[in-house]
Amino acid sequence: MGDVIIVIGGNGFLGHHIIQNLPKYLKTSSHYDYRSKGVMNGPQYTDFDNNTKFAANKVRKIKEVRIIDKNIKNSNYGEENLTIDVEKNIMKKAIKIPITKRKIDILNYEELAESFKDGTIVIHCASLLIADRDYLIKVNVQGTKNVIRACLQQGISILIYTSTVDVCVGMKLSIQTDLDETQSYPEIHLFPNYGGSKLEAELSVLKADGQSLQNVDTMNTNNHVMRTVCLRPCAIYGPLDPYFITESIRIGLRGNEPYFWWKKKKDMEVKYRFPRLNIGNAKIQAAYVGNIAWAHLIAVESMKMGNSQIGGNTFFIADDTPIMNIYDLVKPFFDAKKIELYPRAVPKIFIRALSKLCYYLFKYVPFCQKYFPITLSSLIYLYSSHVVNWQKSKKVLGYTPLFNFKESMVESLEFYKTVKEI
Repeated sequence: MGDVIIVIGGNGFLGHHIIQNLPKYLKTSSHYDYRSKGVMNGPQYTDFDNNTKFAANKVRKIKEVRIIDKNIKNSNYGEENLTIDVEKNIMKKAIKIPITKRKIDILNYEELAESFKDGTIVIHCASLLIADRDYLIKVNVQGTKNVIRACLQQGISILIYTSTVDVCVGMKLSIQTDLDETQSYPEIHLFPNYGGSKLEAELSVLKADGQSLQNVDTMNTNNHVMRTVCLRPCAIYGPLDPYFITESIRIGLRGNEPYFWWKKKKDMEVKYRFPRLNIGNAKIQAAYVGNIAWAHLIAVESMKMGNSQIGGNTFFIADDTPIMNIYDLVKPFFDAKKIELYPRAVPKIFIRALSKLCYYLFKYVPFCQKYFPITLSSLIYLYSSHVVNWQKSKKVLGYTPLFNFKESMVESLEFYKTVKEI
């Protein structure tokens, strides 16, 4: 027997990488030390039974991967099956894990619950970042509540929820260098629609931890309650990135500047420029999407091993990407697209005045936002630093990044080279 892992949002940015990391997850040895009732490089457990050393060998067995996504037509997957070579003793055994795709809106509870049948683990990484306010809140909040209800109804005992660091970021200029899970929630979120809706969803997931399951399949689980965990990644970059660095590249490509007035016609070229703001000492913490995806799989493993410290908890997730000025982070990707930063930084006082102007322009002339992609929230974000302490995810969850910074940049660069102006 094996697990049926349901990935909600599996065709999206993070969901795609969760599934892409499954071969590595199955090929690598478990973090758990089978010789003792503990963990190598991870948390120490005290509530293991006598069968722990045998149960550890069953943790990474997967029967099926099921993608639940509203957007299945433009799939990121070329094949219906993953073929994974697992080294077993001297022989190599090819394992085929079927990937089934179901086009389902999480706001449709009946279809969602039906798609959860026979499932054992749910990873919920679907959410909206930019959309109409009412619809965004409906998807992020009510959609998550539907997921919780369907898990309980179908007897699914593990729910991993992708939250965000933005649940702890308020509408104030601040330099926070050691944010941990004890940080209180702000009264007003920096991104009210997104951060606020993700917080409400996160609280619903945490509240569901320990609730009794219905229709429990005793053949597949000994648990009669659902255990939940919320992972809070920082800003994510990497292949398939739809917003973060991708949008910055598109802004740079729109800012083309022909230098034909002083060059000969045959030498005429177009340069791309990106506005640089005077953000002082503000820095950004970002993480490679492959490592964020890996943290979700490690959370699955830790929960299956019975780590009682995980259920009902939140974990900040980051990696070894250096904490740096945002312009230093994007520079390699800009260089690949021949995008230059303006040599002179725009003064802060001018930007504040421009943000006020743009606020009213966007409100009454919406199409202007394409050409003035500045909001008050985005400016506060640029001028602030929010650096998380992710030691808890290392010590309790057992998470260590799968990709180092050099590997992350190589993979990311190949993708960002392909980004085009829309």
